[in-house]
Order: sequence, then C-alpha cells, then structure tokens
Amino acid sequence: MLDYTFPLTSEESAFAEKHHDVLLRYLHFHKLPVDEFYDIAVFGYLRAVRKYLARPELRQYKFSTIARRAMSCDVRHSKEYWNRAKRKGDVCSFDEERYFGDLRDTVTESLENVIDFERLARKITPAQRRIASLRADGYEDREIACICGIACADVEAEMEKARCRILMFRQENTAMAA
Repeated sequence: MLDYTFPLTSEESAFAEKHHDVLLRYLHFHKLPVDEFYDIAVFGYLRAVRKYLARPELRQYKFSTIARRAMSCDVRHSKEYWNRAKRKGDVCSFDEERYFGDLRDTVTESLENVIDFERLARKITPAQRRIASLRADGYEDREIACICGIACADVEAEMEKARCRILMFRQENTAMAA
C-alpha cells in the first residue's frame, strides 16, 4: 500500500509539474472555481501521480484518466460533505452567579470521591487490585491466572474476597454518613 504521508520524490515532483495542466483542465472542464476547488482536487491529483509512477500496470492508461478519476473522487466527497446536514447545538449564556456554588460543590464531591477511592484501594490487596485492573482491561480469568502465576480458581476467589471487603467498606461509610 502506498504511503501518501511522505513528500513527493524528485521524480514524482517533476512528473507532477510536467502534467500540471491536467489539473487545471479538469477544473476548467467541470466549471469549478480554481480558488475554491484547487486545494481539493490537487490532493487527488498528487495521489494519482504517486500511484501512476508506483504501479507499472497503470501505464496502459493515460495519466490524465487516472488523475481525473482521483480528482473526481475528492471533489465529489467534498460536495457530499458540504451538502450533508450539519449538527446544531444550542448555545446559551453562562450565569456565573447561578452555577458558581454548584461548581464548588462538584469539586468538593470529586475530592471526597478521590479520598474514598484511596481508602477503598487500601482495603484490598495489591494482588486483588492487579486482578481487577486486568479484568477491566478485558482479560479473561484463565489469562489473568497465567499472567499472575496463580490457579484459575484463585482468580475468582481473590475477586470474591475483594467484593466482600468493598461491601464492608460501603456499609461502614453508609453507617458513618448516617
């Protein structure tokens, strides 16, 4: 597959300069304003240059045929994008007095959540945290067992112990809040 992210080689640049009139004729033939469509069509044109020189089987066709097809694709896609319905969102003013207090409350809640999370993290063992992290990453129990070097049954047992500790932590916090 051709990589179109690199600059053109000197051979490709020379070829592109030599056949630049293909691009201009394309825009003129299709009655496309140069100031609006040149930047769109030129990418298809340069892709066609790179493809035409890299793939010898394309030499059975005229370069202009390959270039017109590539430019037509880019122009068509741009027109489709421009004609596509755009998403709209309502913009409303921000009432600082109304939301300032709420913002402080949100920051306070976030801080409390972080503190609670840190306390909760101390309740479970490092092994349980690692198993939970691997599960969150999508690993299955047998894969976790292999990674941690434990039996598959131990993975579920560790997670059950962690669940019990988390439930006890929640009950303790609920009792303290009341």
